[in-house]
Amino acid sequence: MVSGAGHAAHHASDAVLRRMLRAMVWLLALAGLLNLGLQGWTAREALRLRAVQQAERVAQRAAQSVEQLPAGGTRRDGWLNALFDEQRLQRLELIDEGGTVVFARQSPVAGLGMIGAMDQALRPGALVVETPVRLRGGDVPLGRLRMEPALPEADEVVRTAMVQAAPALLLGLGAIALVGVLLLQGMRKSIAQLGERLAEVAAATARKAAPVHKSPDLSNEVARLQAEIGRRGAELERLRQAAVLDALTGVHRREHFVAHLAQALEGEGEWPIGTLLLVRVRDLAALNRRLGHARCDQLLQGLGQRLNALLADDQSEGGMVGRLNGSDFGLLLPGMSASSHKGRVALNACRAWFESLGIEGGLVVATVELTVGMPVPQALAVADETLTEAMTGEPFALIVGRPPRYHVAHGEARWQQMLTEAVAQRRVRLGEFPVCDAQGQLLHLDCPLRVQCVPGGAYEGARRWLAPAQRGECQPDFDLLALQLAMEAIARDGRARGTNVSIQAMASSDFVARVTRELEAQPEQARLLWLDLPEILAVQQPMLVQEASRRWRPLGVRLALKHAGERLAAIDQLPFLGLDAVRVNGALIAGLRGPDPIPVREHLQHLVHLVHDAGLKVSAEAVSGAAELAAVWVLGFDAATGPSVRQRRAVAAPDQSMSPQ
Repeated sequence: MVSGAGHAAHHASDAVLRRMLRAMVWLLALAGLLNLGLQGWTAREALRLRAVQQAERVAQRAAQSVEQLPAGGTRRDGWLNALFDEQRLQRLELIDEGGTVVFARQSPVAGLGMIGAMDQALRPGALVVETPVRLRGGDVPLGRLRMEPALPEADEVVRTAMVQAAPALLLGLGAIALVGVLLLQGMRKSIAQLGERLAEVAAATARKAAPVHKSPDLSNEVARLQAEIGRRGAELERLRQAAVLDALTGVHRREHFVAHLAQALEGEGEWPIGTLLLVRVRDLAALNRRLGHARCDQLLQGLGQRLNALLADDQSEGGMVGRLNGSDFGLLLPGMSASSHKGRVALNACRAWFESLGIEGGLVVATVELTVGMPVPQALAVADETLTEAMTGEPFALIVGRPPRYHVAHGEARWQQMLTEAVAQRRVRLGEFPVCDAQGQLLHLDCPLRVQCVPGGAYEGARRWLAPAQRGECQPDFDLLALQLAMEAIARDGRARGTNVSIQAMASSDFVARVTRELEAQPEQARLLWLDLPEILAVQQPMLVQEASRRWRPLGVRLALKHAGERLAAIDQLPFLGLDAVRVNGALIAGLRGPDPIPVREHLQHLVHLVHDAGLKVSAEAVSGAAELAAVWVLGFDAATGPSVRQRRAVAAPDQSMSPQ
């Protein structure tokens, strides 16, 4: 009877495992096809978006040129024909106010692949851009310049990407399938053995029920079988952990974490239910190259352990730690305690682990307060946006995101569309913060750019839009707009102003040339203009700083390094870059109000001496207290800006500014 029961369990387990194997094969096949399809669509969409952005910039410049040409005639048409050929456009049309096409040219439609034909059917005219243009003659009617760029060899690029990705994807799916088969075979043996043991227990129990077949050793056999069942249960638990936990760090895998988060967000209403923390290791790939995989694995394992310890210390039910990708961890902490405090504790614990290993790197923490009913994609998108904002700050940074109800977490494509429209419509303005010396004399106004990302919305600082602008390569457009606004403001009131210039803009020869033309066209305003360059630019590409100095300082412009201090000692050529000043990062100044300001004072004192020895002026950023401001002047800073800085004297004349003598 025991043998028959064992065989029955064996056959039943075989049938179940075969069905599981077939289901696994189908799921892997569908996942592979879906992955290839998404890769193809993503590649084509990236090409389309880049082509549209380029066309919008070309169309705006073309519209300005058309406005300068006489209406009608061969000169304007010849210029448009040249533009068509130069940009290799698919279509170019000039339409007057009444809708009449006064110029049109179109290239023959090339053969489209399957993906291209599908895209054209679903989104006709997806590449068409229009910009208003004032045509000369008559009452100067408002017309339109319609442009459609070509998307060359898009299908070939997509096919190539898919073909290149297919072998790696097949190898990955094959490895997953092999591991799954091995696990299923182990489970098959375990289930069969367990079935045989259970059958033996059932037979022994039946014998014990009959008085004539009592066995004095039955209790020992039952105990032995119970122990065996316990061992099998432990094995099953090990397999469960292997399925839901990350093998390296021991925290939950992304899929399990996201599913748990979805359960936590289920319900109605909008009452708070906890905090979501995202933790990201900065530039993990560079750390891998510099330190090796073993040290990086040790780093990630320790981070997982410390986040698990934070979860245990929180003493709340329903929390979880997950590894969302190679460098990102998620920590769900239920309850209504302050998210800022939780984020600070997490940042300090992780930073201490970096320091204990002696690893020079960085880590950022973003916190978001969760509410019931918030969709999981929105919660993750808001947290990721907050994390992206933190990435623009210090190596170890915390940012607390508490999005109001009207806050919407935008996807990457939507961000690029909003920013492109903001540039085209000049929905920007400048802030104004005084930069004063120790006597309260206004040296110039620091003017960071504010952008109205959504029409009719608030004008927001760089914390909101800088990261997506850099990813979308439209930061030079914003830098140029800021410079133009500063020049216009200087022309109105004659007060000196300063704006920021990004690394992305400085790397563009076209940007540098356009700025030079703007400055040459307005020499009076140029003499009252400050341009602030990133400190990292002087570290990594000092030749660009020297080139900017060679072009712009003869026109009267003064140059400074902004947010400086962390890498200043690494700039060997500081006296020879052609700078006027160095602005020390407010994060360093803030240490003056800490519990132990003596080391901070010593560091800042050394920094001031270093800058002065280079023949430059030095100013302090983000000074936020009276005692802090007094310490800045004692340390020898030449100027300061921030909430505590107030103008007490008239504007300095241009030759009395912070420019070195």
